[in-house]
Amino acid sequence: LALALILGVAFEHRPMTTAPGLFILLAAVILAITILFTITMLVPLNNRIAKMDPGNPYDCWLQDRCRWDKLHHVRVILLIMTFLLLLTGLFATAGVSHNLTDARTEAVSVESSPRSCS
Repeated sequence: LALALILGVAFEHRPMTTAPGLFILLAAVILAITILFTITMLVPLNNRIAKMDPGNPYDCWLQDRCRWDKLHHVRVILLIMTFLLLLTGLFATAGVSHNLTDARTEAVSVESSPRSCS
């Protein structure tokens, strides 16, 4: 769901050749990579640890737990990068559209202001 929302935001803020669009697109790509990373690396390891009998653990369960912790840290770093890139893309876009709105408002106010006859 989050990936679909990010992609929707990315397509809303076209063109993708601008910095804000590229930040949002990069956030979507990193999120997709994070999802694949989680499914292929963390889920199988988590399932193996979850199936373990606490009274009779398998031989390398401590190594699996340490490996899961390290991989989880990588996943958290990727998610933080995704979040920061998304915010950067959104706020950079908001600043650009805000400046355009100010310019349009100023142009309209100049055109509609009464002209003095001197």
